Amino acid sequence: MDGDIAQGSWIYYTWQIQIFCDNISSIMLAKNLAFHAKTKHIEVHSHYVHEKVIEGVINLNYTKD
Repeated sequence: MDGDIAQGSWIYYTWQIQIFCDNISSIMLAKNLAFHAKTKHIEVHSHYVHEKVIEGVINLNYTKD
């Protein structure tokens, strides 16, 4: 393989970003973005986090103070 470039080779990573949070409500909202009366106006970045949680890129963990 001197000088040859492998075409079509992709490296896939199996890591997840671990986010620790002390608010169970925010973790549940990120995992299930269902409409509730109190979640009427959700920031755009919350939708991005929800997408990444569904894709498995981000893992949300509960931690006490």
